[in-house]
Amino acid sequence: MRHRVRKTKFEAFSQRFLIISMVIFIFGITYVRSLESSCNQEAQKIEKDIKVLRDEIDSLEMQKQELASFSRLNDVAGEKGYTCLFIDPKNKSMLEEIENTIKFNIPKRQLID
Repeated sequence: MRHRVRKTKFEAFSQRFLIISMVIFIFGITYVRSLESSCNQEAQKIEKDIKVLRDEIDSLEMQKQELASFSRLNDVAGEKGYTCLFIDPKNKSMLEEIENTIKFNIPKRQLID
């Protein structure tokens, strides 16, 4: 018969400490991975919200450009009873023609050519 070798207190403590450390390590790794997963899900949700907001901003920007277009200004002016005329101020012959038509001399600024 073999004799059982008795462990010293240090060996018994070391073995228990190793087992407990491994269990804590396994639970710690599992916790960290689940925490990482939930953070990734939250980040994806925020990125999706950002994308939706950027799309809305782009849509509003397009609407703003449509509302500020010259044709829209002309339509609104027409609804209010005004005439909206867009011409190049450097086109002197067109300005003279308009002055003759409305019989009014339009004050002019000095333009640098």
